[in-house]
Amino acid sequence: MHYLDFNNDGLEDVLVEFSARNSEGGTFYFLVAVLFENIEKKYIYKAHFQPENLLFEEFSQAFFIFSGTANRFSEEITTKKYKLVNNTFIENYQ
Repeated sequence: MHYLDFNNDGLEDVLVEFSARNSEGGTFYFLVAVLFENIEKKYIYKAHFQPENLLFEEFSQAFFIFSGTANRFSEEITTKKYKLVNNTFIENYQ
């Protein structure tokens, strides 16, 4: 769980990361990041997305930054930036 103030309202919102496995055998799994907004001390669902195999690193200048190895066969580190626009995470938003 990552606490941050994504909308600059002075309240701590939360980004939760979790993984889910394919139920039909194999070792396939995917990551999901879910953002909840703090409204009157209650966390309300805002948005979610699947950041490949990347993990949350930081929230900076309105961007959610994720990094890690996007391909399990490569050790190359990938970093991607996402911005929340109309309750949707947009990659490399300008």
